Amino acid sequence: GLARAPLRVTPQEARFFTEIGRFLDANTRSGDYVLAVPQLQTLYFLYDRKNPTRYAHYRRRLAPDEEAKYVEDIRSHGTEFVLLTEPYEGARLGQTSESFAEYARPVRDWILANYAAVGRIGWVQILRKKP
Repeated sequence: GLARAPLRVTPQEARFFTEIGRFLDANTRSGDYVLAVPQLQTLYFLYDRKNPTRYAHYRRRLAPDEEAKYVEDIRSHGTEFVLLTEPYEGARLGQTSESFAEYARPVRDWILANYAAVGRIGWVQILRKKP
């Protein structure tokens, strides 16, 4: 019964989506840029938040120039929060054979250097931009 779409989920998944929605509503506004990486891009639609990058998702290696563009997109949109879903527990929503830490090392390292963990909801680590 989310505002933008009904979902059929388990009770555990319903609690997860409710908690994510509460966090986003308490800390961001509709239309704000929030990075969900490497999973859960549906959050952009479900909670009316925007992906700060030009890439719909990030589940493969990017060329060095693409990595630089990815980081610049995050930076230029003033992205306050990153929802990091790694390590990702389970493959039911899709998972590559390599982990994000392997195929996206430079970008992941940049995120971890510029964002600090402020919480966790289920398997999602919530990171906030460092001052």
